Amino acid sequence: HGRLCVKNPLLLALANSGHTGTLRIDLDLNNLAGSHWVLQGETWYFQSWYTDKKPSKPSNTTNMVGVTFQ
Repeated sequence: HGRLCVKNPLLLALANSGHTGTLRIDLDLNNLAGSHWVLQGETWYFQSWYTDKKPSKPSNTTNMVGVTFQ
């Protein structure tokens, strides 16, 4: 269970992990929402906010993952 690490720019995508609990989101880097561009050498950070079936804590976040584009 991760700590929320929201930073600008913030891009949102909705997805369903289904019965496997695995989340996959394909990003079209040439067609992002707003005026965001991916530049060579830039590091973007990704994190998932998910709902959980445990009634004591209905949602949580994954750990953040950093990706540097080459």
